[in-house]
Amino acid sequence: MCTLFLVLSVFSVANVEAIEIQTIMPLEDTYIVVTSPLDPSHGLDNFLRVAHTKTELSLAHLMFDLSEVLQRSNASLEAKLRLRSIYVPSPHVIGVRWCVNNTWDEDTFTPLNATGFFMTAPESFVNVTSKYVWYEWGVTDFVRTAIRENYEKITLVLESEEVEGNAFVMFYSKDQEDLQSKEYSPKLVFTYNGYGGVSLDIAGKVIFGVLATVGISFIAYRFLKKPAKKRRRSSSVKQIREISIIVST
Repeated sequence: MCTLFLVLSVFSVANVEAIEIQTIMPLEDTYIVVTSPLDPSHGLDNFLRVAHTKTELSLAHLMFDLSEVLQRSNASLEAKLRLRSIYVPSPHVIGVRWCVNNTWDEDTFTPLNATGFFMTAPESFVNVTSKYVWYEWGVTDFVRTAIRENYEKITLVLESEEVEGNAFVMFYSKDQEDLQSKEYSPKLVFTYNGYGGVSLDIAGKVIFGVLATVGISFIAYRFLKKPAKKRRRSSSVKQIREISIIVST
């Protein structure tokens, strides 16, 4: 029983939950001002603009390469879109949608060639309230579905709920001029939950050592126990002889 407990303890250590993080940068990112059909491409801008007022609707588009995902079949993956805010004059509730059309590129993408693009309902919403803050949107269901349906790329779209006035929000894009600002580029972050921590080879050696130790202890116990039995047996024989002598006298 003790041996089984020790072996199970080793396996519990070997199966400590491990977490792996993978970050993917966007292939393309830009925004389009849907309410201004003749608005030019913003693919080279170092920011992404999101707005929804009575006079403006601006959507931010980000494309990521799903072929870079290390564990495409891992059902336990969690995917989040991360962006850092630059300008937030007032709170905005911003949702993330999945655009199933990946034929666009940031250099030529405008409201005119975005017509007919199908977008899903939002998967998650975030209340954006402050500048210079990282915000995260959960997109796990989008990514899992895209991988299951063999999409090599995924386009995520940010859209704000309507607000009063002429307010808009700006996030860093991938097109930053200096290295320090590139740290604030958008990211698709994957978290994989698995089991690891100790290799099977190491675990096997530990188990072998535990079993060897238990075996040696058992042999030592048996060896030390024998003289005690002999002493008890000799003592019993001596008592019998003494009793015999008393009876004979």
